Amino acid sequence: MGLNILNDPTSYSQYIAWTETAKQSSNVMNFSLDELWVVMKDSSDDVVRNAANNIEDAFKYIVSHPQPYSTAATLSIESDWAEFGILSPSTVIVLDPTNPLPTMTYLSQTKVLWGKERSHDQRREIVKWAFLFQLGHELTTV
Repeated sequence: MGLNILNDPTSYSQYIAWTETAKQSSNVMNFSLDELWVVMKDSSDDVVRNAANNIEDAFKYIVSHPQPYSTAATLSIESDWAEFGILSPSTVIVLDPTNPLPTMTYLSQTKVLWGKERSHDQRREIVKWAFLFQLGHELTTV
């Protein structure tokens, strides 16, 4: 079934038939990816084919010259304790020098902690900081 799709990738009915086989044998599914410029180089259109190298060069430049980006963040709390964490390896939490941290606040490159867990000292607080991350990377939080 996979060969039918490979031979005619434009046939939607073949694709639907192939996806139905996944219910019977889910371990036979496989996809491969090619870079955009590789696909462009195989185009029958001269304009698309001739632009392939420029697209590849642009991609390689962006990847080799990542630009840091900063954005403000605010944690609005009504509790005795709060925690905010990030998992993205390309992102760090940084102190915003225009907004000093409230008392009982701890800030690291991956975490903002406020208050004391199970203290029952309920308060309302606003904590402001900034994220510094690489453009093109997503932000994953905890």
